[in-house]
Amino acid sequence: ADMAHYQQMPNDADHDNGGVHVNSGIPNKAAYDVAIKVGSEKVAKIWYTALTDFLRPCADFAAAAGATIAAATKLYGAGAEAQAVADAWKAVGVTAATGVTKFTHAATERPARPDNDGIVPRWLQNRPPSA
Repeated sequence: ADMAHYQQMPNDADHDNGGVHVNSGIPNKAAYDVAIKVGSEKVAKIWYTALTDFLRPCADFAAAAGATIAAATKLYGAGAEAQAVADAWKAVGVTAATGVTKFTHAATERPARPDNDGIVPRWLQNRPPSA
């Protein structure tokens, strides 16, 4: 899976909501490649930290790459782990966003879903803000 095989699809139920499942192999492959180099425990911590501390709603693959590199750097410094993450994203054809910063939101803020229907997924409800 790589960006050469990315499928741009309409954002509706008939088209996998924009190809979320069809295209998920791209970041999955990047995560797998990192796990091969640094181990599954480290990749799990890196991806979790990226999701909870750096990734914003409606992020694209470039933002995900930047967030995972930032998370690896936060957790392990600018060494082998961060380089493994950068290399993995490059291998799948994703150029990482730069200038990624820690994402915070007010405790009362409830981010809307990308479709802006105002419904917040259950897993986001009552989520405490990141420290």
